[in-house]
Amino acid sequence: GSSTPPTDEFWVQHIQQSIEIGWRNIATATDRAIVSRAVATSGPWTDLLTQTSPVTTDLYFVRIVDDTLNNPYYYRLELFSGTALLKKYDPILLEPLQ
Repeated sequence: GSSTPPTDEFWVQHIQQSIEIGWRNIATATDRAIVSRAVATSGPWTDLLTQTSPVTTDLYFVRIVDDTLNNPYYYRLELFSGTALLKKYDPILLEPLQ
């Protein structure tokens, strides 16, 4: 796994034994970013990370370690301003770590 951040606005990748979830240059009106995951694009989706007042103008990422490294999951990012959904990114499939 390369440690160079992807150029996408939203990405998920394995970094060693962790799952890196990141975004960059998202809508500046965003006051809440929610990352959720599911075993299928149809859901059900489980919230994994909720970030209030997220970094919008630069790069931001978190790395989590849990027991799902060997399972495929879809990850998605939703951006909110108040209760309004600003943007929903297409789900990204993270293949199992082999």
